[in-house]
Amino acid sequence: MAKKTEPTTAAGATLKMPTLKQGASGLVVARLQNVLTNGAPGQWETTPGPIDEHFGPKTTKAVKAFQKFAGLKADGVVDDDTWAAAIPALSSTLAATVGVDARRQLSAEP
Repeated sequence: MAKKTEPTTAAGATLKMPTLKQGASGLVVARLQNVLTNGAPGQWETTPGPIDEHFGPKTTKAVKAFQKFAGLKADGVVDDDTWAAAIPALSSTLAATVGVDARRQLSAEP
């Protein structure tokens, strides 16, 4: 099971990352797609396709592959447990790699 840590600001305040699922869009989705594509090549078996800011079926499939890699329930929803999942090749978590500032860039959350 992935080690759970909460993303924080430089001052140590805890930040809440958005829950992302199919239908979401915006910069945070593009950053997620970038990490799933380029973050740790070969670590999980699929990528989200083009980095287009739209959380569609290919992004859902890539999130499920990442969740399986991280030992999480593979449901395709990027929730707190998924954000906290470690990416050992980067010595980071998904949230830290995507960037907590991206949470303000979400334009749609169904």
